[in-house]
Amino acid sequence: MPCSWCASQGLVCKMIARIKRYEACVRRGRSCDGSGIPLSSYKLRELSKKLTRLRRLRQQKEFLVKKGADMVARGLSTLDELEEVERQETPAMPSS
Repeated sequence: MPCSWCASQGLVCKMIARIKRYEACVRRGRSCDGSGIPLSSYKLRELSKKLTRLRRLRQQKEFLVKKGADMVARGLSTLDELEEVERQETPAMPSS
């Protein structure tokens, strides 16, 4: 929960763990009435988000490299052409 001053200014409060006050308040010499997660926890959460995004981007890159190699091997020029060929190769599911 942001302190009163940071909330009124529309700032994001980042708590300094060993001081238990927000970074912006410490720099300005203000008292701090907020409570929240320590800056170290905030940084860990941000790092976790970035690592998750990096994993997702690597998976997408791997997928696109495989599709690109498949397109070149088949002599196709677009992903749409590749998808159409793959659709034709996949046997239709029998209806029950």
